[in-house]
Amino acid sequence: MDGRRRNLFKLGGLLGAAGMIRQARADTTDNTVAGSWMVQIAYDDTTNNQGSQATQKTAMCQFFDDGRWVGSVSAVNPGFSESWPANWRQATYHGEWRRRGNVVTVRANRMRTDDAGNFVANATTAIQATLSPDGQQWTGTFVTVSRSLTASGTFTGGLNATRM
Repeated sequence: MDGRRRNLFKLGGLLGAAGMIRQARADTTDNTVAGSWMVQIAYDDTTNNQGSQATQKTAMCQFFDDGRWVGSVSAVNPGFSESWPANWRQATYHGEWRRRGNVVTVRANRMRTDDAGNFVANATTAIQATLSPDGQQWTGTFVTVSRSLTASGTFTGGLNATRM
């Protein structure tokens, strides 16, 4: 085997090894969005956010590998309040997520009922978030359009999430 050919094989082996190392690093860095997340919600302090102005809440959500997304009923944090009709019950959000690079988008819906189980409203939420390089946090914004039997409203705010 001549020297040029041997050097070509050596170079090919080195490039192949470098590629395997890069792939191994990518596989050990948990930068997937799939999994469970604890989410801090901060509603904007605007008149649009009727009943939720400047309210802070905590929720949990789950991103599934196949693109499904589920978000829990949000709990109002201590020191904050929310003025919704007392007899409205919120159901879990159900939706889908997509990822492009570190940008994650979610579209989800939920239903609201009264104490007797009658339908009173539904809501559609759109989330746009940025996943941190290490895959352990994300931050973003949300827009929720809520439609009751008699009215509708738009709610906005910010989100910070930490992997559970």
